Amino acid sequence: MILWDAATSAPVARLSDRGPSLAGLDYSSDGALIAAACADATIRILDSAAGRELGTLSGHDRWVACVAFDPASARIASGGQDRTVRIWDLATGQATAVLRGHTERINAVRFSPDGRLIASASRDGSVRLWDADSGEQVALLSGHTSDVFTVLFSADGSRLYSGSRDQTIRVWDAASGAPIAVIEGHGQPVTCLALNPSQTRLAAGSWYGQVVLIDVATLDQIASFSAHDAAIRGISFSADGRWLATGSFDGTVRLFDSATREEAESAGLTADSR
Repeated sequence: MILWDAATSAPVARLSDRGPSLAGLDYSSDGALIAAACADATIRILDSAAGRELGTLSGHDRWVACVAFDPASARIASGGQDRTVRIWDLATGQATAVLRGHTERINAVRFSPDGRLIASASRDGSVRLWDADSGEQVALLSGHTSDVFTVLFSADGSRLYSGSRDQTIRVWDAASGAPIAVIEGHGQPVTCLALNPSQTRLAAGSWYGQVVLIDVATLDQIASFSAHDAAIRGISFSADGRWLATGSFDGTVRLFDSATREEAESAGLTADSR
């Protein structure tokens, strides 16, 4: 795991170099901690500044595919090959709930902005909403016809976006689970999603390295460009919305100007960059 300086494109730390393979990462809201979903069925908690491991959460039966902090960074949600979502108390390191219902691997988990809901996306083609306190399922969102790779709440928590191998993005009412819209025309499986800080643009990464930008108000596609030579597995806007970062199975992280779609001059970060 490598941490990069976004301004200089220089690596600033290499973490967990000899640990198990990583399937997913999330930062705590203050940036102090990193949770890593690991192939050895554990979640590793790391100090992002010091680069040292602080603890390990154990309980999944098979490899962990995804992990997410709650907004207060007090709890973590995880999901994986064992078809369960688990909620962890970060202070004690103990699982407080095991959520069952998915019939295939869980690909993504997210807390709502208020921390009251957890959304999970699965290879079984469904999205499920769970009460983060009680662990009860509150909604089953059906409509995708293949694996759902990613879920994303809007900043106000009113909408939930999901992206799937079926090449669509679906928009849901996060309170009721009712469908709002289906965004088609992507032409590739949708692997990851991000909203810019002003919540006006939705960025979607795809299986074959394409990025599509969507107008949130109209749900129309406004731009698309080729970013990588392989699947994009992570996408994120910078805090000021100027930059769009993408990470891919091609072994690179790239930075693009979100307005012009031009790649930053010093971008194209690889594991061999020193």
